[in-house]
Amino acid sequence: MSNISFQDGVVFYEGSANELIDVEIEDYVDELVFGEKMHDTVYNLLNVNKSFPQIRTIVIEEDVDKIQIWNRTFPNVKKVISYNKKFLSGNVLKGLGNSTGNVLKGLGNSTGNEIILFNSFVKEAWETIDLSEVSCIESHAFEDCKSGNIINDDDVVNFCYDAFKDFHGIANLPRLDGGGHVLGHILMDYQYDIPDYIKAISNAADFSGKAIRISDASLLYNIKTAYAPSKIELRGDKFNIIEIINIMRNFRLESLEILDDNQYLKTIDGILYTKDMRMLIKCSKNKSGRVEVPDGVEEIREDAFAYSNISEVIMPDSVKYIGERVFYGCRKLTHIKYSKNLTYIPKEAFSGCNALDLSHLFDNVKNIGSRVAMISGLINIPDGVENIAEEAFCFNNKDEDSKVIIPPSVKTVGLRSFYGAKNITVETKNGILPKGFFKAIGYQVYSNNSYSAISVTVDGKTCMVPPDEENAKTLDVYFEFYPFDPEIIYQHYADLETETRGDFMAFVYFNSKSIREREAAKKGLRKNSKEYINRLYFYSKHHPEDGENKEKLIKFLSYGFASEEAVKNLICMMEENKDTTLMAYAMDALKYYDMNNEFDI
Repeated sequence: MSNISFQDGVVFYEGSANELIDVEIEDYVDELVFGEKMHDTVYNLLNVNKSFPQIRTIVIEEDVDKIQIWNRTFPNVKKVISYNKKFLSGNVLKGLGNSTGNVLKGLGNSTGNEIILFNSFVKEAWETIDLSEVSCIESHAFEDCKSGNIINDDDVVNFCYDAFKDFHGIANLPRLDGGGHVLGHILMDYQYDIPDYIKAISNAADFSGKAIRISDASLLYNIKTAYAPSKIELRGDKFNIIEIINIMRNFRLESLEILDDNQYLKTIDGILYTKDMRMLIKCSKNKSGRVEVPDGVEEIREDAFAYSNISEVIMPDSVKYIGERVFYGCRKLTHIKYSKNLTYIPKEAFSGCNALDLSHLFDNVKNIGSRVAMISGLINIPDGVENIAEEAFCFNNKDEDSKVIIPPSVKTVGLRSFYGAKNITVETKNGILPKGFFKAIGYQVYSNNSYSAISVTVDGKTCMVPPDEENAKTLDVYFEFYPFDPEIIYQHYADLETETRGDFMAFVYFNSKSIREREAAKKGLRKNSKEYINRLYFYSKHHPEDGENKEKLIKFLSYGFASEEAVKNLICMMEENKDTTLMAYAMDALKYYDMNNEFDI
């Protein structure tokens, strides 16, 4: 590491061509010169862990571009002398430039024309800090500073995230009538009635459990969630609706009240409406219990009740529109009275409403959006519904009693709209299924040991359907033109294009009560027995901790499903692997063919 010196007793060390990253200073030196090695010299001394309390004056030469230092490195600096257009002389380090930190809300982001306070140094409580021309406070600028005796701070409106970290002089700053301390136009701690000249709020200010009154809602963005107030009163109309929605979304408020002097918005019991009461915009997250939407409200906006603690909602019939995710994440919601003038359920309307009973949906609904809800048990689609979007309902795969009842009014159903349902009952007008029906119940993903079948009943005719992609495409094309017929399904059993077809046919054989269905499954098992046996043997050998595949293989051999070729092939694999654990079952299955020349289903 090369070094450079601009004065006696001081050595700087280079990190790159024009960056100096370390320094050694003799004890007798009390004035430090930041000299110019070349054009735009940078001093990055943030990794210097030494302190030089003897330094009282800093001198900055003309071509220095940037100085990054800690207060604790030069704690006793009393004067800065600058011959550089980018830095100002004074008793602190300040100058032009872009802040290195994340600038928080004031009048705007830091710009190249803005004067930034970089370091106050470690001023004692009685010392003065001159912030003339300063508008932005850099991160850690006041670290370890004890002085609140600040002058010429009228331009200060912006600050970076950690600007006031370990600032010990806040209690010595000027106070408002309500008790809050201010630095320039920045409110540093709690104040109930925040005056309009405040342009920013310190992110270290703690408002938790308290009420505030404010006119500029955007100032609340700086407040940490843990320090958020419990009640907000908004006066005037110097805020926009987006700011209010964000506040209600981010803070768990007990109440938000818009005072009467606002000409566009109003609040009633923690719920935000337009002034004319035609639109319900947002409900406070902490709102709980029963909500009766006032008659006359025509629209409930997207996310209006999302993540709130409400348990019941009564909608008047004046409501004609509700937005997406309107009740998203309302875990305590148990009952909704739906408007008779709503003919659709929007996307993700009840997603995460785990306590809500959707076994019987709402009258007058014609269209159901995507990802409406997670269902446990029964969903009875009301007659009148015509279109159901993709992934509308998701069922728990472990719920064997999950059931969907589809009326004859349904015309189209989207991809995976009944994902995970085990039992589907459909009533039709002429035997023609809703368009996309098999893709709606199919496309389901199962692990090797959790594959099952879907029981489909159409106009009283029942059969088991494999929940896989290729089969769904084929069946949808066929039954778009022809009435439902289980025989067509059975014909596809042996030709399923899926590696889990053996699991499906075995499931059907051992669970179906239909003789014809079991025959079709048995025929398919025999046709694909070699492939199925090899698959079960592979998994039982490579995953011995999971005994289910071994049990399936033993069962398959014991029932005589395997062809003679498949059994002999299995015996060869066992002999090659010197595997005797299943050999007895394979030999017993082979004896079956010594006694029976033909396999009779």
